[in-house]
Amino acid sequence: MPRDSLEGAVTRRSPTGPSPTAAPGPSPTRRPGPPNKPPAAPGRARGDAGTHEAPLDASESSSATRHQRVPSLSVQKASDRSAEAPQPTSPDHLSPRPPASRPSSIRSARSRERPFQIIEDDPLPRILPEKSECRLRITFDGRDGTPKQSQLTFEKTWTDPASYGELYQQIKQRVDAHKRELVRDRQNVGIEVYQRHGSCLVVGGRHEGPYSVIEDYEAEVLEQKAIQNICGFIYRHPFEPFRLEICLHFSSIRKTPQQSYGRYGRMVIAEINSKMSDNNFMDQEFLPRVHRDQLTSAQIIENILREEPPRKFGSDPRRLSQEIVQRGASTLFIACVHRSMENDLALHLIFGHNYNDTKLPLPGKGTCREPSCDYEVKILLKHLRAFFARTIERDGKRHELEYDEVMPIMNIANEETGAKETKLGEGSYGSVTAVTIDPSHHYLTGDPDRTFALKKFTDQGNFAASFRREFSMLERLFRKQHPHIVTHITSWTQRGIHYILYPQATRNLRTHIDKHQSPGRSGVNVAWLLRQFNGLADGLRSIHEMTEETSGYEHSSTTVDQTNHFVYGYHHDIKPENILLFEHVPGRNPVFKLSDFGAGKFHTMPKSQIHETMISQQSSQLRGTMSYYGPELRRSKTRPFDIWALACVYFEVTIWFALPPGHLEQFHLLREEQSPRTLGWADDYYWRESPVAGAGAGAGGATATAADDAQLRPAVTQYFTLLRDELAKDPDEIGRLLLGSLLDLILECFAINPKERPTADKLCNRLDELQNQAETLAKNYEREVSTPGGSSGHSLQSSDASDHDHDNGNASSNGGDDFFARSPSQRNLTFPEDPPSHRHR
Repeated sequence: MPRDSLEGAVTRRSPTGPSPTAAPGPSPTRRPGPPNKPPAAPGRARGDAGTHEAPLDASESSSATRHQRVPSLSVQKASDRSAEAPQPTSPDHLSPRPPASRPSSIRSARSRERPFQIIEDDPLPRILPEKSECRLRITFDGRDGTPKQSQLTFEKTWTDPASYGELYQQIKQRVDAHKRELVRDRQNVGIEVYQRHGSCLVVGGRHEGPYSVIEDYEAEVLEQKAIQNICGFIYRHPFEPFRLEICLHFSSIRKTPQQSYGRYGRMVIAEINSKMSDNNFMDQEFLPRVHRDQLTSAQIIENILREEPPRKFGSDPRRLSQEIVQRGASTLFIACVHRSMENDLALHLIFGHNYNDTKLPLPGKGTCREPSCDYEVKILLKHLRAFFARTIERDGKRHELEYDEVMPIMNIANEETGAKETKLGEGSYGSVTAVTIDPSHHYLTGDPDRTFALKKFTDQGNFAASFRREFSMLERLFRKQHPHIVTHITSWTQRGIHYILYPQATRNLRTHIDKHQSPGRSGVNVAWLLRQFNGLADGLRSIHEMTEETSGYEHSSTTVDQTNHFVYGYHHDIKPENILLFEHVPGRNPVFKLSDFGAGKFHTMPKSQIHETMISQQSSQLRGTMSYYGPELRRSKTRPFDIWALACVYFEVTIWFALPPGHLEQFHLLREEQSPRTLGWADDYYWRESPVAGAGAGAGGATATAADDAQLRPAVTQYFTLLRDELAKDPDEIGRLLLGSLLDLILECFAINPKERPTADKLCNRLDELQNQAETLAKNYEREVSTPGGSSGHSLQSSDASDHDHDNGNASSNGGDDFFARSPSQRNLTFPEDPPSHRHR
């Protein structure tokens, strides 16, 4: 909008005031303002009577009421459009919940979901337990495609070969019963049952262990895979409880034609068509590899050639079938049969043109003298890709796919709306949908039911630039594989659309704190909270810190110096919507991870300049959500800009964690203030311009806000006081001391001057100390404090702490003091969520 048009629009909205000039920088999006009435006191959710009230200071109350009397007030909130258009309209980029804007996602306590659980399982008494839980999950595909699943859970001695013999018998009994059920129908005579998928994986209380693909369920194979995976898990996570899961999926195929088919080739075509019933997310048909392998054996090819002997390539079907398999052209031959091509012409492509499964016919190469060869090849090429769907690998690369290539990725239907796909997020850039991958085309996980998130970018204007910017960040983060950063699996471009495949999260942090109650301030819960805060800070440190790259590093998105150089970056869009939660066990112990790096960037510095003046690379562009911008938003922004935004997230989560339901919603409302630069506009920053700065900029609007000319908003300082008062009532030192120290650290991150904020490295060191103290106190004390109106959570038994102190020769009364005198390597960490390389560096 032109400058004079903007001024006119503002003047019409507020006819009583002067015509201000918009200040440099991002302009908030205009929205209908809140009702012209003061917000309810803290502790009162909308429409509910509060149980905990904190009176406002008189000056703050009058200020909050005064700015709400402005008519047609427009508010910039955390979920509003970011400064750089276009931006996604939904915050749930990778969350499996339907997208929702922030105003509708802020709910009262009555609409909150059942509280999640923070549970610390008791460690195993021995590093090598005698028995372990085993879950056997068997799925059979019906002839109509409907799966039938059964599950069996029992305990077994995992080192005893006899246990695996019993397990084999359990599997064999169910497979034999399924076969008998099939042959009861005469139409199923000639049906053979085969294994479609098999995996053996170890699942721990906090970690997912190694897994193996099992192609045979004989007792010796099960024993080898299970013991190998269990030993690998115990090596990485000693004393952690675990269970063994064996997943088997069986399907069936007809290999003996009935009289109704008439011909063997017609039966093969019918079986191929039945296995191609599920198209991928682009509505392309494809034959999964496991079904294809059943239909491309030498015996099936021999039967087809015997039924229709070729005229030009000899009359020995067995010799021809063996040579086709030896040349690696069995899939190409079956594809020709599926298109009803004559056997002579199919053999001509294999023996005459030397085509095979890795060297397929190409379009536009019509130079063959054989009659009808070129025409038949054109027809074949339209359907040939269906037999050669790609394999999905966790390579972190970007691939250029041809127009007709097939990715074996299927949409997940939305059961609530009946739509063919389940959208996790949608915006002007494209959309994010929930997908699944055919198990025979990937080895990403041992769970065949695992789902993923597929993010799509259109290749138009700024959208393509957004994809390149995000992938440039992801490509480097993929090499780090930080446990608190969401890294992608792979990426590709096809038909003008850019795709990025991610693991699917349970939900994002905004949805979590809006829809779930706090678990309570027990020792285990406080340790969990500090562990997540520490993980996010460590993930941010891995982005901020200097990392050396060698000249041999390949980077497909940007051109890098061929000499050794250092790389460091920033996120610049940290907010609850961009922090995803992953639950290893549904409903238990969610893990926070940073995501959505579309606003971030990595910078390179030659190694020769590393000892020169270290000035952090600055950015003048704004692409994030304005609510969490620091006071330096109208100036060049550096890495401390991320520290401010992360502190905002910490503060909101602490309010949710420590105060009764309703306070977080109230905090959002109290933080809204009218902009001193544009009449009729409001924002919900954590800071405000000081009166001197606001007066200086109000006349001309051209004076940029200096970082020192700002201060925290009254709502922020009020909630610091409210939190400290609430924690002072806590009889447990975990909540009183550690959460109090956390508030001190957050306040340091809210330093108006960016240079005075702690670096990500210092932030990690401080949080590491708090986390270690919380974990130790949670282990040694049984006392548990409940949040008013919330659940109490879970804590460890005091007997565990007593036994531990007795074994180490320490009295339980001074065990905590002795602990803090030990070195980090001597501490017995009871919550080993992150690898040691990320905990102490």
